[in-house]
Amino acid sequence: FDININDLYIPHYIAYIPTKMNMKIRSAYLDTQAKISFLQSKDKKPSVTVTGNISLKKIAVDDGQNKPLIRLPLFDISIAPSEPLSKIIHLSKISIQSPELEIRRDEKGMLNVQSLFPETKETKPAPKKEEPSTPFSLDIDEVQLIGGKVSFSDLSGSKPFKTILNPIDLKVDHFSNGKEKKSAYALSILSEVKETIKLEGDFSMDPLGAEGTLEIKAVPLKKYAPYYRDKILFDIEDGRLELSTRYKYAKGEKEPEVSLSRLSLILSALRLKRPEENAEFLKIPNLSIKETELDLTKKEMKVGLFSTQKGDVL
Repeated sequence: FDININDLYIPHYIAYIPTKMNMKIRSAYLDTQAKISFLQSKDKKPSVTVTGNISLKKIAVDDGQNKPLIRLPLFDISIAPSEPLSKIIHLSKISIQSPELEIRRDEKGMLNVQSLFPETKETKPAPKKEEPSTPFSLDIDEVQLIGGKVSFSDLSGSKPFKTILNPIDLKVDHFSNGKEKKSAYALSILSEVKETIKLEGDFSMDPLGAEGTLEIKAVPLKKYAPYYRDKILFDIEDGRLELSTRYKYAKGEKEPEVSLSRLSLILSALRLKRPEENAEFLKIPNLSIKETELDLTKKEMKVGLFSTQKGDVL
């Protein structure tokens, strides 16, 4: 049989949720076009096959203080033939368009997202006899997030910090939780001061692991002064940081195995000044560390090349 739902206004049904949420859903609409097939045979278990499309539109969520938290124009899920009774879910595409997230950290260090749901007390469940069961299978051909935006503000330090990441784009191809199956991904982020972060590679869920490349460019050190100003006796007047590396993560038998290779770090236009003085006491136009290997598990580092040019110490 077919299911067709158009413009279902979700806030009307929030009252039926048994758990109290410290947020307000101002707007959200649901569209569903799905087809469900049921098959019952004599020699086999009954099966249900689901295909179709689910869309959430015009989502607007505020936090407990009535401040914007989430804005999401469209969240779309395309369902390829899936068999929920057999724990087999196959999605052809998940599309997330222009999501906006506001994250705020207050003076006490509490994030606004931490208080959305009530705290739950952990209780130890009674031991159960483990019985063999069909593993849950999830495959997603493509995940795409386009034009994301995250606004972050932090009031927990002596001086406030704020940044805006926009746009955020993410693509994942051939995601699977199956054993030894790898998924490719690419993430790119741009900040309000033109910092860039690019992360590419592949990962697997079973076993848990990932490897690829990380590239960070044009990071102005002075922007992050609220996090280091109280810990040093000088001011960083200028300085930009670039970093690139290959990375590898594996779950490991006892602890995670994390390593970086071909690590390159470049610090340019560094100028340091003491608060009580007018002139800088240190100037380094360029400082670089290249071809470096770092093994976080073994706590080993091998520096390939270290160089600096035309520095002044006064």
